[in-house]
Amino acid sequence: MPQIHERRVKQVQRTWRQEQGKTHANHSSNTMRSKAYPSIAQKVRSLKRVLNVDVAKRLAWVEPSVTMEELVLSTLHYGLIPEVVPEFKGITVGGAINGAALESSSHRFGQFNDTCLEYEVLIGSGDILWVSASQHPELFYGISGSYGTIGTILSVKLKLIKATPYVKISYERYSKIDKLFESLSTAHTSMPPDFLEAILYEDNNYVMIQGRMVEDPADETVWSLSAAGSEWFYGHAKRASGDEVMPILDYLFRHDRGAFWMGGFAADWRMSLSYFIHKIALMIGEWADVSTRLLPKERVPKSPGVLFRLLFGWLMNSRHLYASLHGGSENWFEDHFVIQDFYLPRETVESFVRQASEKYRIFPLWICPILSTNTSQFFAPHYREKKELLFDVGLYGLPSYAKGPEAVKDLEEMAYSLQGRKMFYCYTYLSEQIFWEYYPLQTYRNLREQYHCDRMYPEITEKILK
Repeated sequence: MPQIHERRVKQVQRTWRQEQGKTHANHSSNTMRSKAYPSIAQKVRSLKRVLNVDVAKRLAWVEPSVTMEELVLSTLHYGLIPEVVPEFKGITVGGAINGAALESSSHRFGQFNDTCLEYEVLIGSGDILWVSASQHPELFYGISGSYGTIGTILSVKLKLIKATPYVKISYERYSKIDKLFESLSTAHTSMPPDFLEAILYEDNNYVMIQGRMVEDPADETVWSLSAAGSEWFYGHAKRASGDEVMPILDYLFRHDRGAFWMGGFAADWRMSLSYFIHKIALMIGEWADVSTRLLPKERVPKSPGVLFRLLFGWLMNSRHLYASLHGGSENWFEDHFVIQDFYLPRETVESFVRQASEKYRIFPLWICPILSTNTSQFFAPHYREKKELLFDVGLYGLPSYAKGPEAVKDLEEMAYSLQGRKMFYCYTYLSEQIFWEYYPLQTYRNLREQYHCDRMYPEITEKILK
């Protein structure tokens, strides 16, 4: 396997020399954007193998286009899983590193890239470097959240932990937002669970979800997502209480079916009709206003019924939903939806959630605690000068009384004013001048110059600023 990898890496280098500076549109990423990527990225898609799993050292060596589903299946065979497993099956290892991905074990381990020990990186000169916390650390840390603008990852060595067949889930319900965040903070510090998250459904209806890996379900109810008609996780968790057990694979990808709750909007016939009229309007140049007027006044997605799940559930996973987004409908989603993640400290997260909820009525909200980093990950949303617990607030839905871009602009200003940061998988509406007030321009430019990035990679502002 290493010999095959070495041969494919040399092919990537040859492609770089032939197509230096060329770009192509990316239509298959787990981002809300489809701006141009370096042409070399197309070649990197062939690097999609798990090269080695070292059971004794609990390490995996993998190529960047390995998906989370493929990675987990490969390591679970040995009773191991990555420390952090982003929730969508199709997210790739390279995408999770460049995109600063997290999940419900992040309160223990940070982002996915924080669980990685080494990267094999193609830099702008065409050379290949192995980078780590001790070798080229500025590049190793700088890649996090840079969205492919300072190097191309060719392989990754990452840490694994022991896995069990099941996860025991505990649901705790709250009616007050301060009590919820207090409990999330306490759960992190006193006997931390393996997994920790919360879902805010509507005013005064919140649930904290803790998960602990267990060998045997004992007498607990086992709930699985394997059946086509199974209720999606967010709908099930809205009513669940007490404890239950899930197979670990189902738990790790519990938000993939329905892409959290975004697939729930498709179950509303008005939403689907608006979407298809928009597609037709693009072709004939008419009816665009009709598309907008059809949007439902009730903006909270309902959990789809069993018939919808049986008939259309196979289309409602993250892969198909992102493919639909990039298949000519990006502007429609951007115009109407807010799909954003903001990281805030404990001192300000309640204020942000209250303001965002009262103003835009976007529900449900996802809350994912994450351990910050003080390493030089200057674009990473969890970067802080001191170690502390942050809270990712995921807003995925239709804002009331505002178009998507208007709401996003306001939410960005609100988050940064409250010492927050955002993930860049979607567009940002900050001006370039304001953007560089929050992020270190000179540090970034120096890094790009040191590793010859101008020969191959666009600047991050070209990719994420609207």
